[in-house]
Amino acid sequence: MASFRKRVTARTRAVRWQARYVGLDGDIHAATFVRKADAEAWAKEQEAKCLSGDWAPPSKITFSEWAAQWTALRQDLRPATRHAVASHIRIHLLPAFGRRPLMAIDPVEVRTFVAELGQRVSATHANNVFRTLRNMMNSAVENRLIPRSPCFGVKVPRGQRRGVRFFSAAEVDRLAKAAGDLPQLVYGDGRRYPLTDRRYEALIYCAAYTGLRLGELVALRVRRVNVFARKIEVAEAASDVGGVTHFGPPKNGKTRTVTMPRFLADLLAAFVNDKAPDDFVFQAPEGGHLRHSNALNRILRPALKRAGLDPKFRIHDLRHTHVAMLIAQGAHPKSIQSRLGHSSITVTLDTYGHLLPELDDALVDALDVTFHRHTETANVVPLR
Repeated sequence: MASFRKRVTARTRAVRWQARYVGLDGDIHAATFVRKADAEAWAKEQEAKCLSGDWAPPSKITFSEWAAQWTALRQDLRPATRHAVASHIRIHLLPAFGRRPLMAIDPVEVRTFVAELGQRVSATHANNVFRTLRNMMNSAVENRLIPRSPCFGVKVPRGQRRGVRFFSAAEVDRLAKAAGDLPQLVYGDGRRYPLTDRRYEALIYCAAYTGLRLGELVALRVRRVNVFARKIEVAEAASDVGGVTHFGPPKNGKTRTVTMPRFLADLLAAFVNDKAPDDFVFQAPEGGHLRHSNALNRILRPALKRAGLDPKFRIHDLRHTHVAMLIAQGAHPKSIQSRLGHSSITVTLDTYGHLLPELDDALVDALDVTFHRHTETANVVPLR
C-alpha cells in the first residue's frame, strides 16, 4: 500500500508530494512530484507493475553517467548536431545536474535551471539546451531509468524569431557579378596569385535560383548535375565542425532532385564539362572542396561590399529569396517544400507562411480576370 506525504523545500518554499511504496525487492522506493495527483498516479502505476511482474528496481544512475551513455547511444546525430549537443551538456547541463541521481531531478529543479539559463544566454540558445535535456530525460524514461520526465510541462520562453530577409532579382544579379569578379588568392611556387573565377558567380545564382543550402552547394559534385535535363541531384551536404569538414546526407536524410532554370544550366555547363565525376562543382581557388568559412569570408562578405549591399545579409538569405520568387510565381507550398528539402509542409509554412497571403491576393486577382474575360454578362457592377 502506497503512502504520501507533503513536503516544503527549504530554499524555495515550494510544495511537493512524495509517494512511497514497497517494491518486489522488499525496499521502500519514493519519488517526489509537484502535484499530489501525479504522485498518486505514479504510485498506482508502480503497484500495478509489481502485481503484473513488470516492475524493475529504480536506477541509481547519476545524470553525468547517463549523459555519457546517452551520447554514445545517439549515433544517428549529424556531426554538427553532435557537436552542439556535446557543448550543451558540457557547458550547461553537467554543472547543473552532473552529480544528481536521475531519480532525484524534479520539475521544480528543471524550471529553476531554465529560468537561470534564460538570464545568461539568448532565448534561442536556452531553447536548444532545454531540448537536449528533454531528449535525454525522455530517453531515460524509455529505458526505464526514471518513471517520468521532469521536463514534462516545463515551458521555455520562445525567442524572437530572426526575420526572413530577401534579395531582389536585381540585387542577386549585382551580388553574383561581384562574387565572380573577386580576386581569390591561390598559392603556387611559394607565391600568391590573384585569380577571378566565375564559378562563384554561378554559386550565388545557384543558391538564389535553386534554394540549395550552403552545405549542399559545397558538397555538390559534377556527377550530380545534368545540364541537359536541367536537374540537380541533392544527395550530399557538408558541415564544418571544429575546423574539419564532414560530408553526409542532406539535412532531413533524403535525396531530392531540383530542376534549375535554363540560364543556370548553361552557366554551370562550363564548370562540369571535362571534369571528373567526383570533382566538386564549386571548388576552392586552390582546388578541393570550398569550406564554409571561406565561402563567407572570401566570397560573400567581400561581394556584398563590392555590390554595395547590406553587409548583414547571409548566404542563407539567398534560399529565402528563392522561396519569395517561387511564391511570386504562384508556386504551391507543397512544391516549395519539395524543392527546399523540408522534412514536412509544417516547416515550410512556419517559415514562409507570412508570404502566402500575398499569393492568395494574386490568385484572387487572377480569378477576377478570368471572370471578366470569359463571362458575357455585364450586369455585375464593380464596387467603388
